[in-house]
Amino acid sequence: ACPPPEVDMAAVVQPGSSGSGSSGIVARRAPTVLTTAWLQHFMTTFERYLEARAVHPQLQPQHMEAVITCLAALRVTPDRFWLYLFVRQMTAQLPACSPGSVVRMLSALARMRYRLPEHVISQIERQVGGSALAALRPQECAEVVRSVAALKQRPSEAWLQQLLAAAVKGSSHLSSSAAVSLVVACAGLGMQLDASWIDVLLMQARAALHVLSAPEHVGLIDALSQQQHRPGPVFMSLFMAQVQGHLPELTLGQQAVLVVSLAAVGYKPAPAWMAAFMGQLAGQRATAADAPELLRLLVALRRMQYVPSPLVGGQIEGLIESVAANVPFGQLQQLRSALVELQYKPNVAAAALGTSVRGVRERTPAVSAAVAAAAAVAQAPAAAASAPAVVAAEPAAAAAAGGEAMIAASAYGVAPGSVDQAQEEA
Repeated sequence: ACPPPEVDMAAVVQPGSSGSGSSGIVARRAPTVLTTAWLQHFMTTFERYLEARAVHPQLQPQHMEAVITCLAALRVTPDRFWLYLFVRQMTAQLPACSPGSVVRMLSALARMRYRLPEHVISQIERQVGGSALAALRPQECAEVVRSVAALKQRPSEAWLQQLLAAAVKGSSHLSSSAAVSLVVACAGLGMQLDASWIDVLLMQARAALHVLSAPEHVGLIDALSQQQHRPGPVFMSLFMAQVQGHLPELTLGQQAVLVVSLAAVGYKPAPAWMAAFMGQLAGQRATAADAPELLRLLVALRRMQYVPSPLVGGQIEGLIESVAANVPFGQLQQLRSALVELQYKPNVAAAALGTSVRGVRERTPAVSAAVAAAAAVAQAPAAAASAPAVVAAEPAAAAAAGGEAMIAASAYGVAPGSVDQAQEEA
């Protein structure tokens, strides 16, 4: 029913041949070029078969599998209505499908992010569960778990445990990437795995660490933290070496998840690794939306008992101040307090007097004077007496600003008495 695709009929000459005469021409299949127009015409034509309410007499299960798996391989995602018709026709043909065919169609639909109705998942469970599991390879069992996790489906716990047990039992036949996907999928489904099962899967996953992308590395360690599993030193050494090469690719949010997960599994990176990580963190361009992730990251560093050098601490402080103008004052105080807990003494004078700090810039001159005085007391008590006098504020404004001055002083670690004294001297 479809026109043939455009075909390049140019003769293919074998390398090294002269190209003259028939001896230089090899009988090879000509390359096929699928144009967008042809593919769209094919989808429209195939949709006519899918529109049938019952099983179409000319549409066999192998046709269904071939179409959807090829579309997934071509990274083509049909529209939602086309997928709806496909799933309806697939559901009608499920009793005639082999377990392997069902798994491959489910995997293709998962790659297209098409969430299946619950009754379809239940029918797939009956089709692939029980005695039919014996017909599946370990790779196919792992693929079912990965697919239902990607689609955020929730089949029965018993079926998932059967699939997982079959995959782990034959883990020596799993690919390394499938082992990684299985660990991540189980965390996404909220399944707590036995520690021995995780160790078996991680042993199989070692060979895939060098081909994982930056988000996949973060997803793997995040999954292990959700499983509350601490990997062995050999795996972590390989993992950290591979992650270090991907540090420039991580966003601030991914950096936060990475550090929080490492802290959760009780792993403290080597100083050289931390130096590389903090260097990449300092180069991030943070926005107000990144403030919660930055706070999580600082708290995780505290759990690791990480103490930044003055240079690194100053860079983190600069990162905090870069978002200060656009975050709530309370959230800004939390960020500064988290930095202080890393045993870093902030540059309070710059924080108090800088025009980029929303908490100071938007307050009255009396508050600014009080905060500046508090900063001067905290940073240089001896020099406070000899410094030029601060311009006195109106008495009423100074009284109204007293409470806010105490809050600002507490953020910089200044005692309230020092603030009172600084205000009196002013």
